[in-house]
Amino acid sequence: MNSAIQIASTEDVANKATQHKIAEKCKTAEIASLRLFEVFKTMIAESHQAQTQQTQA
Repeated sequence: MNSAIQIASTEDVANKATQHKIAEKCKTAEIASLRLFEVFKTMIAESHQAQTQQTQA
């Protein structure tokens, strides 16, 4: 994500509005990635809990 911002800064795309759009898209992607990671963590925890309960039964 940072590389996209660097490219926008160094290339002919040094337009502030374009840099802002790229930064916002990177920020959105980062937030989505973190949310997805939380979903996977929850799925793994629930799966582990279900296996533990099944083993104890």
